Amino acid sequence: MIRLEKITAHPKKKDVYTLEFVSEWKRECLDVHEDVLVKKRLLKGLELTEQEFRELKRVQEANAVYLLAINYLSYRIRTEKEIYDYLEKKEADPSVITETIHRLKTEKLIDDKMFSEMFVRTRKRNSVKGPRLILQELMQKGVAQADAEPAIHQYSFSEQYDNAMKFAEQRLKASDKLSNREKHRKIGQGLLQKGFDQAVIQTVLKELPEANTEDAEWEALVKQADKAVRKYQRLEPRESTYKLKQVLYRKGFTADLIQRYIDQLDQQEEDL
Repeated sequence: MIRLEKITAHPKKKDVYTLEFVSEWKRECLDVHEDVLVKKRLLKGLELTEQEFRELKRVQEANAVYLLAINYLSYRIRTEKEIYDYLEKKEADPSVITETIHRLKTEKLIDDKMFSEMFVRTRKRNSVKGPRLILQELMQKGVAQADAEPAIHQYSFSEQYDNAMKFAEQRLKASDKLSNREKHRKIGQGLLQKGFDQAVIQTVLKELPEANTEDAEWEALVKQADKAVRKYQRLEPRESTYKLKQVLYRKGFTADLIQRYIDQLDQQEEDL
């Protein structure tokens, strides 16, 4: 038998006690949390079998891992996978991690469905991310699709529209070197990358005003065209003009504006 001979408060660790056990063949100290002390009714003079002593060690280890998880959760709500990964980094035994997660779920301290709902509410309020990107983030955090999708469905069309329009309006003012058409194309690409649905994107682009006035559109074309002219200046005039038109068409400028620039360019050459 193994006898509990002495119990003393740990000098550095709060709510922890050092227990000194003695048997015929060894003397061993074990630090246990007061929760374990009370749960296992550990009193001076208690005698344990070798199996009971091993079980006490296992219970203490499980309690220590549980307290690690509780501390980790004290900063913010976590997913089941985040808890598992954290405890694994702390080198906890896999079986103890599984036991701890089961206990936390039973106590409603971790719940991936609830996490998903809170995560979606925060993202749609504090970011301009669409539902597909948010779903991707949840799954990267280890949330099962079945737990994440109900929360994603709470992200309404009108909320998506408001966030997408906010993003679009910011991008619309971002550059004065692009044509209206090119700005809209890039905004559409940006919204797609942000994870918004096509229906939302098309609605936003349809209602988005043109950023450039006629004069601003002309100035944007001149900036792009001047750059292209310098690039192709060593080519034959006919080929240079052809490539210039290609570049400006791809940039979204209208044929009338492009021809206006080319006419001015030809006039300048004649005047030289």
